[in-house]
Amino acid sequence: MTHPVNAASTMPDGPNGGKPNMNDALYIAQFRTGMRDDSFNWLGGAAAAAKAAGSRTVVTSQNATVEIGSATLPPGGSVQIPVTVRNVSDGLGLGTYEVRVAFNRQVIRVDSVVAGSFANPTRNINNNEGWVLFGAYQTDVPGPTGDIIVAYLAVTAIGGSGSSTPLDLTINTLGNSDGGDIPATDVDGSVIVQ
Repeated sequence: MTHPVNAASTMPDGPNGGKPNMNDALYIAQFRTGMRDDSFNWLGGAAAAAKAAGSRTVVTSQNATVEIGSATLPPGGSVQIPVTVRNVSDGLGLGTYEVRVAFNRQVIRVDSVVAGSFANPTRNINNNEGWVLFGAYQTDVPGPTGDIIVAYLAVTAIGGSGSSTPLDLTINTLGNSDGGDIPATDVDGSVIVQ
């Protein structure tokens, strides 16, 4: 007796009793790459559009940005500067991000990167060269939408009064909870010591 594979069904698919098998995994993978629209159709027509375009689903968020704030500090002062992903409007929400921030190592020191209202970020801080790389992912589907403070950059001013540095943010990755790209622009910040 053959049993149909239906990855979208919550009902048992035969002798596996509803547990995923290799066929289910194949169908799910084909759906996620836009090859199937009727077996696992929780995205509605988006998978069909991706298939017609011959590519993965791209999030339709309009004018999404990733921005880092600015701060003015006294010499030796410390602050946490927010990093915010703005205008995530797709129903799948934010799933992952990775950014790099370059700074003048003679003006500030990055002490840590702490979580905002997103997952706890992994980080690589290089104060000797003046950069920090950090990012996170979360597994909730859908992910958060709107404006999300994903992290705070904890910095200390080590430069003298009158010194300043740009916070040059570069987006390496920004994706939805299904792994699709979220097109976005970056908005840099700065730190002024006075």
